[in-house]
Amino acid sequence: METISVKPVGVLRTPYRSPAEAPIQGHFRPEVQGEAHVFEEFAAALADVEGFSHLTLLYYFDRAGEERLTAKPYLDDVERGVFATRHPGRPNHLGITTVRLLERRGSVLVVAGVDMLDATPLLDIKPYVPAFDREPEPLEPSVHGPKTSVGTSAEVRRSGVSSWRKGRPQIQPRRIMKCGMLSPISITRMPVPSGSAPSVPSGSAPSVSRSKPGASIVK
Repeated sequence: METISVKPVGVLRTPYRSPAEAPIQGHFRPEVQGEAHVFEEFAAALADVEGFSHLTLLYYFDRAGEERLTAKPYLDDVERGVFATRHPGRPNHLGITTVRLLERRGSVLVVAGVDMLDATPLLDIKPYVPAFDREPEPLEPSVHGPKTSVGTSAEVRRSGVSSWRKGRPQIQPRRIMKCGMLSPISITRMPVPSGSAPSVPSGSAPSVSRSKPGASIVK
């Protein structure tokens, strides 16, 4: 059994204190600003980041509640595999958002288009590169039928924003940790049976738990 310890590189500050306040996706409120406070020990990693207009933030849903394997998408009334949704209560509780970089102030990044809760642990920052990150003709399932183009699905989203908000899952909030006091995240991988696909190098989907400072938690 392999355990991986992930250390937060910073904390995200946003105006959203509860899930009911936050948008389903940052694209619905592109003007709302937030800040990524990178811890000083990682400040050197921000060199040259201001050359990019957009950044992709990887963070930990520390108030997402229990892990789930199925969930209802916001515009659907059928349970789907959680890997086919963006539900926060997923294995590892990992979230990802692409934001617009407005300004860098030392180790603080001022960004727009945030959709995460205030004091969310920040795990990584990657530059958004259209040539690498944008697919020319992506497809996704429509709510009531087969796969459709993103443009068609976007029309469904625009007409269903209010129903998305009504269907937002109720996430039980936990205590917000203070900036700079975040503890490591322990990730445990279960062994893969022999004969598994070689593309999975060391384990199946890991489970994530937050440990207290100085403690080691294995789930």
